[in-house]
Amino acid sequence: MSGSLSNTREEYGKIARWLHWTMATLLIIGLLAIYYRMWFTEPRTPPSTFVLQLHMSMGMSLFVFAILRLIWRLKNVQPDPVPGPVWQQNAARWTHRLFYLFLFMMPITGYIFAGLTNQFFYGTPFAFELLPKFSDTSAFQAIVVNGLGISEEAWRDARTPIKNLHVYGGRFVLLALIALHIGAALYHHFKLRDNTLKRMLG
Repeated sequence: MSGSLSNTREEYGKIARWLHWTMATLLIIGLLAIYYRMWFTEPRTPPSTFVLQLHMSMGMSLFVFAILRLIWRLKNVQPDPVPGPVWQQNAARWTHRLFYLFLFMMPITGYIFAGLTNQFFYGTPFAFELLPKFSDTSAFQAIVVNGLGISEEAWRDARTPIKNLHVYGGRFVLLALIALHIGAALYHHFKLRDNTLKRMLG
């Protein structure tokens, strides 16, 4: 394996691998936090609030890293696909596209429907003291108030579809994509014995 920062036709470079595993870590911590909150804490208690803060901090951090990874992906050559059936190539391509879609959609929908102020993130591992509440932004005024004609008071009920998209999209689609991604990597590594997983491990 080479020590190149950039990708080559044979493998991913150090930066792509670092971004991949950093995002995987943030995603796992965020998921564990929200399910821990659902299963092991009482609503509106300090433990529940803390893990929700952790979940949202991981989500916003993941959003930043997703932007960086997409930029890096567009500026770099991608390793050639591992030889295989056309359906596998297409499945891998569309799985990655859906992954990118959800890596952007989940933090955005979570931020929009949560309605939390920037102080909510204070003291968490990834604090965003500069992140304003969505209803305090010019985007809210332009899109929601002026564009859709929804007042700030009516926004609490109007944002329910966005909340459902975040909750059920994460619960079903995102978890299915994660399982498919991990399963495919293990299948290539142990069954097909090719370099699909090795070139991301470095």
